[in-house]
Amino acid sequence: MEGLSIAAISYYVVSLLLYGGKALKASGVPLNPEIAAGALIPLVLWAVWRTTRRIHERIHAP
Repeated sequence: MEGLSIAAISYYVVSLLLYGGKALKASGVPLNPEIAAGALIPLVLWAVWRTTRRIHERIHAP
């Protein structure tokens, strides 16, 4: 179940980044939001995974 949660949270974070990228493009910033969001997927996955690991470590710490 944890893997599914990481995937779901990552999906929503990347979607929010995509919306932000589209807003930047609409305001005149020369940016391809789809490429930027796609390039950030590995970083988002790692950050979400790391954050969930830290939460689990704190919950299960002696």
